[in-house]
Amino acid sequence: MIADCATCGLFSFQPNPGICVHTHRPGGLVITERALALCDLPERARLLDVACGAGATVNFLSSKAGLKVTGLDRSGKALSGIQGKPILLNLVRSDLLNIPMAPEYFDGVFMECALSLTGEPLNSLLEIRRVLKPGGKIVLTDIYLREVMTETIQRVLAGSACLAGAMTQDGVEEVIAAAGLTRLVWEDHSPLLKQWLVEHIFRLGSVSGLFQQLTRENEQNEGAAQALSRVRLGYYLAILEKPLSFKSQEAYDG
Repeated sequence: MIADCATCGLFSFQPNPGICVHTHRPGGLVITERALALCDLPERARLLDVACGAGATVNFLSSKAGLKVTGLDRSGKALSGIQGKPILLNLVRSDLLNIPMAPEYFDGVFMECALSLTGEPLNSLLEIRRVLKPGGKIVLTDIYLREVMTETIQRVLAGSACLAGAMTQDGVEEVIAAAGLTRLVWEDHSPLLKQWLVEHIFRLGSVSGLFQQLTRENEQNEGAAQALSRVRLGYYLAILEKPLSFKSQEAYDG
């Protein structure tokens, strides 16, 4: 089950337009647009935006001629907030582990700042693979650990869904491989995360204030803030592909 971004706190601030254009993510739609170019999708491609939240990516992709976009989120509140947008959107309320779509339906899936929140990254990718056509692309953007956290720091940061679910690059690559997917692109965009964090530390007044926001604690925790400051976080863009040779049994049966 994917965690709500409100539970995480890391991507729930109102962003500075110079850092995140119309999104709550490092890099904003600049990274989304780059990912779209890297995917080289077919005309009239069917796309799924997983954990679509406030709908920035759904609206952006829907504005591209020929693309047919479905937004999926487990939060009814998030989806109801999208309904007022000017573009008529196809929205589905569902958990990521049970996507209510036929096998091999989509040409591409966008999963931005969500894999670290799922609690079940492998099962999440397996379900995405099920609804993806052979040769289809998956866009992942997320935080990652640039070095392994000590057990002490892991315990301190366990209250933050984002940080508790973050993996090293090797860990992400292992999950991708276990899901039967091929990683085509890995780009490090850590400077965007650093810029984003500096912006919000400035807004909140301290690293301790940032940690309080991350964990939803009622009081600032200086010890936890020190632990957070020692975590080397990165931010990545990855493009995955479902092998052309892969065809699900459900698709055969259908």
